[in-house]
Amino acid sequence: MPFADTARSQLYYLEEVTWGTTPAAALKAMRFTGETLNFSIDTKQSNEIRSDRQITDLIRTDAQPGGNINFEVSYGAPDDLLAGAFYNAWLTATNMTGSTFAAVSGSPDSFTDSANGFITGNIKAGQWIRTSGFTNPANNGFFQVLTVAAGTITVKGETALVNESAAAGRTIKGQTLRNGVTAKSFSMEVAFADVTKFKAFTGMRVNTMALNLTAGEIMTGVLNMLGKGSALNAVTISTGGPVAAPTADVLNAVNNVAYISEGGALFAGKLKEFSVNLDNKLRQQKAVSVLGNAGIGAGRATVTGKLSAYFEGLASDLYSKYIVGTETSLSFRFTDAANNNYILTLPRVKLTKGELTAGAADQDVMADIEFQALRHPTYDFTIQLDRIA
Repeated sequence: MPFADTARSQLYYLEEVTWGTTPAAALKAMRFTGETLNFSIDTKQSNEIRSDRQITDLIRTDAQPGGNINFEVSYGAPDDLLAGAFYNAWLTATNMTGSTFAAVSGSPDSFTDSANGFITGNIKAGQWIRTSGFTNPANNGFFQVLTVAAGTITVKGETALVNESAAAGRTIKGQTLRNGVTAKSFSMEVAFADVTKFKAFTGMRVNTMALNLTAGEIMTGVLNMLGKGSALNAVTISTGGPVAAPTADVLNAVNNVAYISEGGALFAGKLKEFSVNLDNKLRQQKAVSVLGNAGIGAGRATVTGKLSAYFEGLASDLYSKYIVGTETSLSFRFTDAANNNYILTLPRVKLTKGELTAGAADQDVMADIEFQALRHPTYDFTIQLDRIA
């Protein structure tokens, strides 16, 4: 009998309809770099007193189903579980094509639609869209929507718009995910193919999500999960063969960071590190006669992060904003070689801690900033992820 190797393991998941119940469907393969999913059992020692000084029993009293999933970020691969982390579903995609779209330069810039289709086209204030098919290159690209009416959307883009009349062949695309209140749960399974064993979990919800970006490194993520129960099986919980994972390239901090926006404009500095954390404040709900969890409660969605920027002494640098208490916003666009895009947006950010020190000889001076994202009063979200294939 062989020993199990990590090289022969695979993580699978499936979104549940009813918490803790695995649907009769095929599991989906997930790209991952490691996992610590476990069914941690608590025991209590019997307090019976015996004249021979021996302990009579060790009683199983509780269990904690959960652990971490580590992954490298690639387009499309973590989308279902990211929706679980955001406690929401991806909103209906915008996919508009026609001859009625025009670009209007102004303060702010805008796109118009003589067919008045922007609302029915599922465009939401705050989301990012991608336009194409315009003659002037400045009108093709990525734009954050500021306001939405049936015939006009105002935008703030990576480039300023140039006046251009409507013509055939224009497209507007986008799809967004925002923090919400819809709990999602997953059945999960780690298959050990070389020993034909399957570690299964039910009712798994995303407690925390961390995304990390460091110069010269791969973009990575960690999902911390809490669940209902677990079992070690000789057969898979999947109905039929599994669904293969998406195959897009892994994102990195070198050539996949296409645009960084701070305060609604191109970030003037240079970052060395960036991380963002979403904490759903989940709590395990215990009950008599239940081993594991009878339920999982959710608290407030707390979004925090850190960044480290080279200090350049600019009047607009983040440390200066920290000192005077200026609110800002952050947005990152990640683009892979196939032109698939994620855009992570924190529309309202307060800087909570700043350090600017000459720590030692022969080093760069860094501005180390910690921040918290808050609800935007107009857009009504704290964190947003847009995907545009």
